[in-house]
Amino acid sequence: MANAQKDWAYILNHVFDMTEREAFTPTERTCLTLGNTCLSDICENVEFPMVWDNSVTGELSISSVEVSLPADCIKVDRVEWAGSTNPLVKLDNLEEMDRQYSGWRDATGDPVAFCQVGQTLYLSSYPGASTDDLVVRGTGYIPEFVVSGDLIDSCEEAWDDPGSNIAVGLAEGRVGSYCVSIDIASGFTTGILSSNAITSVSLADKGYVYATFWMKSSVAIADLSTYFTFCLDEHASLASSADVALPAMALQANTWRKVTITLSATQKAYTAAICAGLKAIVDPGTLTLYVDDVRLCVTDANPLDYLDLGAWSVIADYILWKVPADPNNAFEMNRKMEAKMSYDLNYPKLLYSVQTKGHNKVSY
Repeated sequence: MANAQKDWAYILNHVFDMTEREAFTPTERTCLTLGNTCLSDICENVEFPMVWDNSVTGELSISSVEVSLPADCIKVDRVEWAGSTNPLVKLDNLEEMDRQYSGWRDATGDPVAFCQVGQTLYLSSYPGASTDDLVVRGTGYIPEFVVSGDLIDSCEEAWDDPGSNIAVGLAEGRVGSYCVSIDIASGFTTGILSSNAITSVSLADKGYVYATFWMKSSVAIADLSTYFTFCLDEHASLASSADVALPAMALQANTWRKVTITLSATQKAYTAAICAGLKAIVDPGTLTLYVDDVRLCVTDANPLDYLDLGAWSVIADYILWKVPADPNNAFEMNRKMEAKMSYDLNYPKLLYSVQTKGHNKVSY
């Protein structure tokens, strides 16, 4: 869906351009609230969920035979222990667990079955405190929009140059005036690409879950996760950093793309991170990377990644429909939006009705 991906700024511009004709301009906060209302309606009314997988979202907490699920995991479809070839047997309730596995509450060792009660998973035995081998796959909510995360590096100044076969400088930015440029020469293999000191931040206190930044490459890259990691450290120059692979996404040559990374458990536990940067885990070859506007977020900054092609348009039009118009132009605007929703949008996977106050429901 990369060719149709739109970010929050695009939706804002779309809404502002359309509403300007109606003699009013909504605030960004209003659009944000309405956008999240739309996502909530989609989740609840259209069964349009996202895949939830703790191998991506992070570790789970095991206490005895109980595993607490976060609120964004709404349904468990499969639980694996020590690899995808070892799925646990799914039971309907605790009574069935009692019948099939007598004494399971005090048993230890690798589990073979589970059941879900609310936001708690019960395993047939206690495997120990480590959750490295536990993978839960299921269904979650589409993440909400956020306007932006908290800026930790504007990339308006060059990062540190690690030396051999790397040259770090500045180039025209995606956000602001400049971005960081990292020239990788043919003699480079793996290791630190570049890093920069940041103002000390406690990820644990803030509850950050994601890091986001803009990235561009002088050559096409088929899969960022193959080559690069995002690094945070409580020491200078990434001396003992915690690293997490960039997402499995492609970069077209000389094309900016927003990168969103789920932070590792170690990174999220930092109380005084003072350095951020990038590493190469596989030799990427000769190229130049560009990085801009590095932020930490408590919510995924681009929920549209979880929606099918065209969903940005549905969301933008939903926002337009719900924004209160100038009373003198409200009828005309509603008439235009009803026509747009009825005839312009061709989006068969997202068919639901919105009941609007004082008007008939509009289906799209």
